[in-house]
Amino acid sequence: MRVRTYVLTTAAALAVSFSVLAQQPPPGPPPPPAAPPLGPPAPFYPHIVATGLRGGYQVVAADMNQDGKVDLIGLGSQNPELIWYENPYWTPHVITREAPRMVNLAAADVDRDGIPELALAYEFSTNRQNAGKIGILKAGKDPRELWTLTQIDELPMTSHRVRFLTIGNQTLLVSAPIITAESTDGFTNSNHTVTPLHAYRPPAWKRETISEESKGVVHGLLISDWDGDGRDDVITAGYMGVFVHSLGKDGKWTRSLITAGNAEEWPRAAGRATSWSAVSTARSSSPPTSRSTATRWWSTPTRAAPGPAPPSTTSSTTRTHWRWWTATATGRRKSSRAAHVARPVRRVAPSPACSSTRPTPPGRSGSAW
Repeated sequence: MRVRTYVLTTAAALAVSFSVLAQQPPPGPPPPPAAPPLGPPAPFYPHIVATGLRGGYQVVAADMNQDGKVDLIGLGSQNPELIWYENPYWTPHVITREAPRMVNLAAADVDRDGIPELALAYEFSTNRQNAGKIGILKAGKDPRELWTLTQIDELPMTSHRVRFLTIGNQTLLVSAPIITAESTDGFTNSNHTVTPLHAYRPPAWKRETISEESKGVVHGLLISDWDGDGRDDVITAGYMGVFVHSLGKDGKWTRSLITAGNAEEWPRAAGRATSWSAVSTARSSSPPTSRSTATRWWSTPTRAAPGPAPPSTTSSTTRTHWRWWTATATGRRKSSRAAHVARPVRRVAPSPACSSTRPTPPGRSGSAW
């Protein structure tokens, strides 16, 4: 009798336990594994590449002499010369003295000879009646000598932004003027005039129209594969908003809205914002490898650069100091001392107002690093 009572009691207890367990929610997914600890931050050292440039406006990184090292081009809008600085000692070489009021530059090896061609927008003016010019710069036998400037277009408007893009095996040049001469009051543009977007195909470099739908100021121009189809697209930002322009396989350009500008009367339109870093970095796929480098340039004015300005930066109306900040992802730099003991001799000297300094990290001495 006792055995029977014990068995019934045990069975009842198990039944209640199973009932309680059945009413509980199923267990959730296991917690994700803890992230590995981060290593020490990569050190960034400032290196003064050049001083005395007037109206520092743009820096372009490109291998200018086919030696496998990334050189730097410094564009000063008030500078009489366009200069490139040879890696690793940042030896200055004058590219041209024939392009006054330079405003924008792009580099691409269009003819596949190993030396990039340069597209240059120059004779910039806030006076809309002044014609803007676009030229192509090509090196001779020695890229350290003066380059040949060929004017490919003269616009009845202010040339402002130039970029190269690649579609298939073809490289094209895109030009975005900032405003046209038809604007009755300049950048205010109360009469909402059309600001076209142009393309040029080598070797003839004849002007083609991508779009005539934008109105008012167009200030930003970015090349990116926006739709992921393996073909570069053209992204613009201006008073009307941010737009992407794509060249179809039928040879026709299409224009799509990314985000609209502010509907208020310009020039208060929000589409003027040129936060291109947010557009370009949002589509990056992976962190840098151990051999990759990160570079940061400061130029005057520093309004568009995040973080504090370096103490050597001066007024945009006087002179500019450009600094190059670089570090590998692992915090180590690959020595280049042995590869560059015999450094090239400067052939074309820049004006006395501009000078170049060899890169020497703090606490280090010697030549290349």
